[in-house]
Amino acid sequence: MEESQVRRRRRTSDRMVEVTAEDRSASRTSNTPDIIGDPSTRHSASITRSPSSAVEQYKLLRSVAIGLIDQAIDLLHHVVVSDGLLSSVSELVPGSTIGKHLRHLHDHFRILFECALSGLPGHHKVLNYDTRERNVPMESSHKTILAEFERLKHRYLGDPESPLNVEPNAVEPFCENPSVSDRASSPSAHPSTLSSSSSSLSLAMSRKKGCSRPRFDHDMALDLVAITPHRVGLKTTFNRELWFACLHATHHYALIRVIVTGELKLSLPKEFGVAPSTLERSKM
Repeated sequence: MEESQVRRRRRTSDRMVEVTAEDRSASRTSNTPDIIGDPSTRHSASITRSPSSAVEQYKLLRSVAIGLIDQAIDLLHHVVVSDGLLSSVSELVPGSTIGKHLRHLHDHFRILFECALSGLPGHHKVLNYDTRERNVPMESSHKTILAEFERLKHRYLGDPESPLNVEPNAVEPFCENPSVSDRASSPSAHPSTLSSSSSSLSLAMSRKKGCSRPRFDHDMALDLVAITPHRVGLKTTFNRELWFACLHATHHYALIRVIVTGELKLSLPKEFGVAPSTLERSKM
């Protein structure tokens, strides 16, 4: 190789080294990431969760779930008002009835809530939607299915005393402090000369102190069993499954709409059976 070509390559190599060094120096002093728009850099802050954020997420999901359950209750109060309408077999959606669709989506909410609240906090929980029952009175009895939807709403979502809805670090005002109440009730602590009013005051003071309720973990990990028909185990969370139950309910409401409006020739509110995202987009 000629000497002039060697010198030119060396000069080019030296310039590349200088530019690379300058770039590294700039990247150390700059506040921008080395890779502009790097998904891992951009996304990491947005997905960081704390217990309080999981609770806030649950509150938003709960409002959606309550709205969907209310749709079923309103449907049964004002549109599908008899056993005959509930159990009428569809031709447009072969083999299905309004009662079967309602029972099916009700079961998904119920099974999720029962799984999440079963056992002790922190214990392994397995969620299996396929444990639901079929051909139960809820599918054909208007009175039964209406009562079950109202109970589902009030027991799990509407009751402020439900573990799902208790605020973090909430204090039970009437929770007795065992160490205090035991002393207050023991014979040695209350000689015959001690007045009953003093005993009542001691117990009232122990109750006033209260005790913290265990916090429900809305972001708790659940092991989901899926039958595909092969048995598959998947990792999920309570909040994620609550959102799934909401979307699942919307899907079945859409099928109910087909039966109600297409076959029974009855009217439904325009939002019945429409996905929340579609409703939100229609406002734009």
